[in-house]
Amino acid sequence: MIVSGTNGIPWWFFHDFGGILANQPLQSVDPGESQEHAFPRERIVGSVVHASVRVLAPAHVHVVAADRLLLGEPGGEVTGRVQELATGLREGGINAEISRRIRHDVWAKLWGNMNMNPLSALTRCGTSRILGDADVRELCVRMMEEMQQCGRRLDLQMSMTPAERIAVTQRLGDFKTSMLADLEAGRALELAPQLGAVAEIAQALDIPAPFVRSILGLTRLLSP
Repeated sequence: MIVSGTNGIPWWFFHDFGGILANQPLQSVDPGESQEHAFPRERIVGSVVHASVRVLAPAHVHVVAADRLLLGEPGGEVTGRVQELATGLREGGINAEISRRIRHDVWAKLWGNMNMNPLSALTRCGTSRILGDADVRELCVRMMEEMQQCGRRLDLQMSMTPAERIAVTQRLGDFKTSMLADLEAGRALELAPQLGAVAEIAQALDIPAPFVRSILGLTRLLSP
C-alpha cells in the first residue's frame, strides 16, 4: 500500500473520479506526472492527517498535537487492507479512522487551509490576528466561496458556510500555520498543491477565481 498524507490535493485525486476532470492530472501537484508514473493506482490509499507537527530537521518531526488520521480507498469501499492498516495504526497508538469518502475529507481540510496558510505567510501573523481583522476575514470568505463554486461542480459540497468554518478555526485559538513556519525556517512553501491546485481546478472548470489567483501570485513571490 502507498498511503498519501500530503497537504493539499494529492496526485491521485481525480483517478476514476467521473465528470469533466476524470483522470486529469494537475501540473501544480504532479508536474510531468512523475508520481502518476511511479505509483501504481491499485496500491494507493488516501489519508487526511489532522495533527499539528513541526519539521525540526530531515527525518526529525515533532508532533505538537495529534487528533486523528483518516484512511480510505479512493473509490470509497471499505477493504480488508484498509481495515488491517487502521487496526495496526491504532495498536501503535495512532487514532486511525476509516473514511468512505476520503476525497471529500481531503477537499474539506483544504477548504479550511487554502486561505489561512498563504495569508499567514504574507502577513507573518497567527490565526487570531488574521481572523480578528474584518477586512482580512472577508478575504478569507471570498477565497473559500471561490473554492466552493468548484466543489459544487465536482459534487464536493461542504456541510457548512465559510463563516461557520472560520468560526471553527477561531475556536482553536491562536496558532502559527505550517506555511508560516516553513517561511520562517527558510523552507520551500507547500503552495502549489494547496492554493495552486485550487487555481488550476478553477481554470479547468472555467470558474473565475480572482481572489485565489491574487493571493497565489503574491505568496509565490515569498517562496525561497
